[in-house]
Amino acid sequence: MVSFLIHLVRRIPGLLVLLATVALAISYYLKTPVSYESSALALVHRSRIHVPDSDQEENSNRWVWVRTGMATKESLMTDDLLSQLFTKYPELLKQYLTAGIENNRSLMNKTLRSDIKILYSGGDVYSYEVSFANQNRDLAVSVVDDLIKQLEIIEIQRPLEDSTKAKNKISGIVQGLKREYKKYDPNLVRNQRRLRTLDQKIDYFESALNKIDLRLHLQKIDDDRFEVIRRPENSVVKAWPKLSLLLIGSIIVGLALFLGLEYLLYYVIPNQRLQKNTLQQGV
Repeated sequence: MVSFLIHLVRRIPGLLVLLATVALAISYYLKTPVSYESSALALVHRSRIHVPDSDQEENSNRWVWVRTGMATKESLMTDDLLSQLFTKYPELLKQYLTAGIENNRSLMNKTLRSDIKILYSGGDVYSYEVSFANQNRDLAVSVVDDLIKQLEIIEIQRPLEDSTKAKNKISGIVQGLKREYKKYDPNLVRNQRRLRTLDQKIDYFESALNKIDLRLHLQKIDDDRFEVIRRPENSVVKAWPKLSLLLIGSIIVGLALFLGLEYLLYYVIPNQRLQKNTLQQGV
């Protein structure tokens, strides 16, 4: 019994260190503001349409499809989009206006870009998992929701807009060529060469216009490629602090300090004393 008590007393310093690390972890947990993480998962299915256009044949290649998905991921993190988030959410701007990056929008965008997590997986169906953590739960949800909406714009709405713009541009060219065609008298020999050239141009641009019309029509019936599997408002979790991780980490650190203290008190120091006494006796 006495030996047990002596052994226990010898372990008191190490046990106190272990308890202190756990107490620090609990104190940190209680004092640290809670950060909430919102995430969303969106799927983009590969287009089921194919427009007979030799210029678009490369798009049928799977690796080109994956490369396009990677480019889409990068377009979600542009400086323009991040600046729009700061403009839309003054609280977000206030949070990033710290002493270190005040009035430095480039550095603010870089910091926000590192805080927004986008996981991309490619294939015939590729997915984007967007997450963002913030002390304001609603703000975290709103930022993720805006990024998902922007993803849908890039994948669905922007191609439609691009096709519509291309259609309007080529329609204008065709109309201009037809107006020019009417200026020439087809009965005059000197006009025949110019009219043939205009005919060829009109045929070329009308063919291109027909392809764009077909693509635009198919894009409108293929707009269900975008699917949100997990909404940001339905997937909010407590990101930090996490008591379980803090306790595990504090116990590991405490045990390391405990063993180090034991080694120091009952091996290193006694050996040094023994060596010192031996030297003194030798003298």
